[in-house]
Amino acid sequence: MMEVDVLFFARARELAGRSNARIALPEGSGVREAAEKLRAEYPRLAGALSACRFSVNEEFVGEDHGLSPGAVLGVLPPVSGG
Repeated sequence: MMEVDVLFFARARELAGRSNARIALPEGSGVREAAEKLRAEYPRLAGALSACRFSVNEEFVGEDHGLSPGAVLGVLPPVSGG
């Protein structure tokens, strides 16, 4: 198992009820597996995750991106404004 730090931003933070978390994933997991774990652990966030972008160590990545122990996963919902 490896641990990954998660940072929730904007609406994702509101839905998760916190600004950060640490999740444990099997070695070799990627962003997709992390998102599934987050869906299970934070049901209020589950519906919004499909619209979120993800970053790993401050770089935007796709769901097929791999994770390494100690990585920082950012969960960033769409931003609107005017």
